[in-house]
Amino acid sequence: MAGPTAATLAFVNARRAVGLQPAVTLSGDPLMAELRDQRRRDFYLSNHRLGDLRRYKRFYNVDEFPQGTYPGTTTGDTYNSAATCYPLPLAELNDNPNIPKG
Repeated sequence: MAGPTAATLAFVNARRAVGLQPAVTLSGDPLMAELRDQRRRDFYLSNHRLGDLRRYKRFYNVDEFPQGTYPGTTTGDTYNSAATCYPLPLAELNDNPNIPKG
């Protein structure tokens, strides 16, 4: 998208309609925030979210990496604010011989 344009608003509302959300009439920064939210929803389950998070932080100075305490934690564990990647899943750690053990 080329910024907060009418085309961006149309795209956002089309994606909102897919998720059974009502249309919005946003402009400027709130529209771009809504675009990022719709991309988050679209890309979350297909593992394409990390690239967006890194791009937003590097080029737009928008940090949307998880912050604060882990949801449902009983020990107070928190996200590492310096991390810009997701941890490798256990299956990848166990199955990939190129990852050092220990």
